[in-house]
Amino acid sequence: ATSGIYNNYIHGNLAGNAPGTSPSGYISCQDNCININVFNNIIIDTSTGTDGGGTIYFNGPGGGGQKVYNNTIQRPCCSMIVVTGTTGNVLVKNNILNCTNTNCAAIEIRPNTPTVVTADYNNGYQDSISSGYMVYNSATSGAFVSYANWQGTYSQDLNSITSNPLLAGNYGLLTASPAIRAGANLTGLGITALNSDG
Repeated sequence: ATSGIYNNYIHGNLAGNAPGTSPSGYISCQDNCININVFNNIIIDTSTGTDGGGTIYFNGPGGGGQKVYNNTIQRPCCSMIVVTGTTGNVLVKNNILNCTNTNCAAIEIRPNTPTVVTADYNNGYQDSISSGYMVYNSATSGAFVSYANWQGTYSQDLNSITSNPLLAGNYGLLTASPAIRAGANLTGLGITALNSDG
């Protein structure tokens, strides 16, 4: 069976501006987390600290099959989507991963290899300036992968963009946003609540 976490609005100083704070994730699914669809969520961290942790966080063992669609994430640092110890493939598509600083990783994978994630049609803004668009094995050595290498070496995010998504005050897209019509059409998935994304 497939479950879903969707249409949530999570907003505020989620880290308490405490550098030592490291939440697992603002949406977290751990141990035997299988086939969870996480979509249409807006997660906005207004803190200014480097809180660590992930925003959407999947932890194995025994997991896999998660699908992350149409989420808007904005935070000042750290990892947007974390996959750790998950054995099955995780799909990341049509997300806005907006870093308000220059110290974010769009995707963090540990301790698995990058092939555990399939990513495309995302908008990852400022997610590679000081480290890497994707980072893996960060629990040990920390291998940072640039956006260009993520595309070229791993054939990921081939249809994605890294432009400023131009979010409005309500975190929707302004009319000039490059993210408009930049995502894949997901109506064929048959998820009614996903089709209602505005």
